[in-house]
Amino acid sequence: MLNGRIKSLAVLAIGGFMVMFGVTAMGHMPTAIVSALTPWRKPVGDRYSPSYRRGGGDELVMVYLGAASCGWSNAEGMPELIEKIKLALHAEATARGWAFESVGIALDWNVEAGLSHLRKFGGFDEVSAGRNWDNSLAVRYLGAVEELPATPQIIAIHRVVTAANMRDGPFVLQSDSEEVLVRMSGGVEIKRWVRNGVPLPAGLLLHSAIKPQSKVVDNAPSR
Repeated sequence: MLNGRIKSLAVLAIGGFMVMFGVTAMGHMPTAIVSALTPWRKPVGDRYSPSYRRGGGDELVMVYLGAASCGWSNAEGMPELIEKIKLALHAEATARGWAFESVGIALDWNVEAGLSHLRKFGGFDEVSAGRNWDNSLAVRYLGAVEELPATPQIIAIHRVVTAANMRDGPFVLQSDSEEVLVRMSGGVEIKRWVRNGVPLPAGLLLHSAIKPQSKVVDNAPSR
């Protein structure tokens, strides 16, 4: 009987070790492998869910710029408007066979205040906070804009990218072409855009370096 208990304890100990080893190994797995193991997520009801997929091909990118210190960014109903925009652009991208990415940028000096602000707007695929208008992503997406910067602001971008290839390179995603489709500045413009159905300029969408219906490529190494 004693031997039976010893064997049982040994089995439990080995099982626990394997579970701990598995969790630790997952923690050190390359991002590409973890991404490959994460299932595709679709919008659930009236909420957008990040895709957690590596990019490639045609992509429609929605960028939200706001701030905890901006009155219009925190106006009643603004989170719901941004959520409707995310869902509408996601549907547009899906209909064309494109990938979709939502980016949230908080232009607060205080990083924690900025992240807290972005949490009110649901899920994003990528977020950035801090450094006010010197925020790296803000500089990246605003570029040399001549008009006075304003928040809240929505930018819709179509880009064609070369997916990262973790075997042979390129090892990071590369943008082959990019064009701004829509730029909405201020709460009034954003409300009007949503009221009109979040339209995109169809003519610009035809200027794709890759024909519509291009597939999203996942080049994660197989295991």
